[in-house]
Amino acid sequence: MNVAARRNAWIIATAAGAVAVVVASFALGTQVRSPWEEAVANSQREPLVTVPVERRALAADVTESEGRYSAGSELSVPAPVTDVPAVVTRQAFAPGDEVRSGDLLAEVSGRPVIGLTTPFRLYRDIRPGDQGPDVAALQEALADLGLFTGPPDSVYGTATATAVRTLYGTLGYLPLVDKDLVEAVAEAEDALADALRAQEEALGSAAQPDPQATPGPGGVPAPGPTTDPAPAAGLADEVAEAEQALADAQFAAQTPLRVAEVTLLPEGGATVLSAAPIGAEPGGTAAGVEDAGIEDADGADGAAGPGDPAGADDAAAGNSVIRLLAGEPSATVRVGVASGAAFEPGATVEVRAISDTSLTAVARVGSLSGFRQADAGTPGGLPGYDATLVFDDPPPFDDDAGVVATSTEQVAPKAVGLTVPLIALRESARGTSVNVSGRGAVVVEVIATGDGHAVVEGDGLSAGDQVVVSGDDGGELAGSE
Repeated sequence: MNVAARRNAWIIATAAGAVAVVVASFALGTQVRSPWEEAVANSQREPLVTVPVERRALAADVTESEGRYSAGSELSVPAPVTDVPAVVTRQAFAPGDEVRSGDLLAEVSGRPVIGLTTPFRLYRDIRPGDQGPDVAALQEALADLGLFTGPPDSVYGTATATAVRTLYGTLGYLPLVDKDLVEAVAEAEDALADALRAQEEALGSAAQPDPQATPGPGGVPAPGPTTDPAPAAGLADEVAEAEQALADAQFAAQTPLRVAEVTLLPEGGATVLSAAPIGAEPGGTAAGVEDAGIEDADGADGAAGPGDPAGADDAAAGNSVIRLLAGEPSATVRVGVASGAAFEPGATVEVRAISDTSLTAVARVGSLSGFRQADAGTPGGLPGYDATLVFDDPPPFDDDAGVVATSTEQVAPKAVGLTVPLIALRESARGTSVNVSGRGAVVVEVIATGDGHAVVEGDGLSAGDQVVVSGDDGGELAGSE
């Protein structure tokens, strides 16, 4: 072999060796992994996570029901309409005070405004001889105050008039009477006095001796009857008529009830929110109101005209003498269809304010309405039932505050059985299944779900089995088909 051939062979061998070294180095490099590469690989690996199958009860859903709190109903008691300026002359109560039926709420222009609890608002002045349901309502209210005895008979008679006069007297006032009726009593008294006088004169004349009679012993004419006794008998009829007329006049002049001086109070009374101060002029003078011909029982002039009913929006118009908060505190919440069983009447609920969850109170379900569709005023716009909640103690909520109610009643669980997490369920062509570690897929039937779990039934599934929630233990996954 010449020199050139040897040189070429050496070059080829050297190149082949270099290639072999490179290939060997590359192959060896693929088998060596740095710690960083191991960390990256581990971060991408999904670990196998399993949980045991448990037998337990799946609790019923607890739904929060939203609504509004009401501290009660506000009533505005207006000043009576009179023919004199309405001026507050006495402030009977201060804010926060409690008022009850029969109380003096205020004094306006020297006259009382009296609160009475009746089934409905009295709507007219009631006078002796009047009859009707308003008379019976008044009698019941007076009986509750211990002023009227006997069963209500719906007739305003002497007993009712006496009770009304006593009511005024206990508050320090004389009732208003009609001066025309008082004058009628005086006229009837004068007429009776005249009839009695005429009768006495006639009887006296009948007892005088008759000068035309035959003289008796001693020459003195014997006494005897007048020649005509008919006038004396007629006068007796006149006296009886005058006595009846006086009795009728006295009955008609008994104490009436002036509806302008009485305002309706709800059962249980009310709490004073505000009261007009002495000197305030809440109503002013009613233009065009003529003299009603009414005076105090002692003869002082007064007036009484029907005022607006309590509860009208008089506060804004400055016509209120006292503002009251009546009724018990309550809340109304809209309960979803699924939660109706937890809000049955009598159930206990926890109520908290939406604006401040630290404000809580315990309430009872007073009533549950029938099913109602969603409307604009429904919290959340949900259909369902309106539950009225009542409080045994005043809650710490502001009036009209938004509240959330949660039932504290024990309700029956949705289901009892083998329970798995919802994330363990798989869906495939075979249906719903769970992957049991070491065994593979087990087809199950879902009985109920809630609180992130499901009660299931499946052949071969037992409490304590480990079901896969993530990762792959090498078994057949139900979702692999």
